[in-house]
Amino acid sequence: MHHIKNWLIDFSIRRHRLVACLVLVLTMAAGSFFPGMTLDTDPENMLEPTEPVRLFHNHSKQRFDLSDTIVLGVINERDPDGVFNPE
Repeated sequence: MHHIKNWLIDFSIRRHRLVACLVLVLTMAAGSFFPGMTLDTDPENMLEPTEPVRLFHNHSKQRFDLSDTIVLGVINERDPDGVFNPE
């Protein structure tokens, strides 16, 4: 193991341009997958649809007629009191 580590360090020093190009190519190859990715930030989707906790949550939402909350941020930089002002 120690021999492999030393060989890798020596190779990286001797062939630094090759290593830099390989890292660049690998980074670009990995980056090419980003456009096809979707981002899901809903923690509920991290559970299986048949998970008991998720089933209970869905049942509770239906029983108490709850809906998802959407938060909207408003900024007013023209007034020192911000959004909450008489005007």
